[in-house]
Amino acid sequence: SEQWRGDYLAALGAARIGERELLGLGAEVGWDTLTRYVEDWFDYSEQRMIAVLRELPSGRATSRSVHDPFPGTSPEGIPVQAHVEVDGEAARITVDLRDNPDCLPCGLNLSEACARTGAMVGVFNSLDKEVPPNAGSFRRITVRLRENCVVGIPRHPTSCSVATTNVADRVTNAVQRAIAELGDGCGMAEVG
Repeated sequence: SEQWRGDYLAALGAARIGERELLGLGAEVGWDTLTRYVEDWFDYSEQRMIAVLRELPSGRATSRSVHDPFPGTSPEGIPVQAHVEVDGEAARITVDLRDNPDCLPCGLNLSEACARTGAMVGVFNSLDKEVPPNAGSFRRITVRLRENCVVGIPRHPTSCSVATTNVADRVTNAVQRAIAELGDGCGMAEVG
């Protein structure tokens, strides 16, 4: 019972030190300079993403990954399917996760953020490591979700207690395997 308070105080102290250092940096170089740097960094990241997406073969592929059975799921487990489309000319990649089961009566459902992140991890695992994963490169990725989907947008009171793992890993696997189907040297095999 005393450990949580120590952890809390350490986190609070770290946040305050971080705040103090950021204020110092802003005073030293100027907030306008920092704002321009962030904008330039995101624009650079988007340009790197455009270059890499133009090197990928354009096309559509679908892949599937299955989470093991768990109480509240079918004996066949939880199938997760990702439809991935790469448009090299437009330098865009779309991941469609809408064709998946509805939310389940267990904590394995993904929150919207975890569903999007799982898809994006699959994309970035499949790309050149020189593409910075940030808001700039994210501009070139579309993730389609639907409401009340196990890998989508849950409705209250759906439980998403383990949304950062398990089914999120299946989303990542399905995405990177779909990209692998687009051509030799692309994507990744299933892991984990």
